[in-house]
Amino acid sequence: MMQESKPILYEISYFLQAISPEESAGKTNLVSDMIEKEHGVIASQIQPVLKPLSYPIQKKTEAYWGWLKFMAKPEVVTSIKENLKARPEILRFMLVRAKKEELIEQPLRKRRRPVASPEKQAKIEEIDKKLEEILGE
Repeated sequence: MMQESKPILYEISYFLQAISPEESAGKTNLVSDMIEKEHGVIASQIQPVLKPLSYPIQKKTEAYWGWLKFMAKPEVVTSIKENLKARPEILRFMLVRAKKEELIEQPLRKRRRPVASPEKQAKIEEIDKKLEEILGE
């Protein structure tokens, strides 16, 4: 009897081949559809955006970059990876295990103001007096 594992949170970042705007509109849901086909649940995502590439990938200089987080069982992640590799529209992707966001916000650390020593404070006051004399205030 195999024990089913719990779903884990993953992140995927990907580049889709840039084609005409009409064709690429249908391809933007390609990755999320693959994940849902493997019974993964999309947690959050951004709509792919056309970006210029820093260097050509398969002789392409621009591509649609997308990102999403999803929950899936570890057993199906390898299947998702294989499906992504098999699609020629996907130029490159990176799939990693994500850390869950902390629900408790960390309080901001207060900055300590440096306290000038009495000698430094006296010098600062002296400089202020000289500046007032020079500026004629």
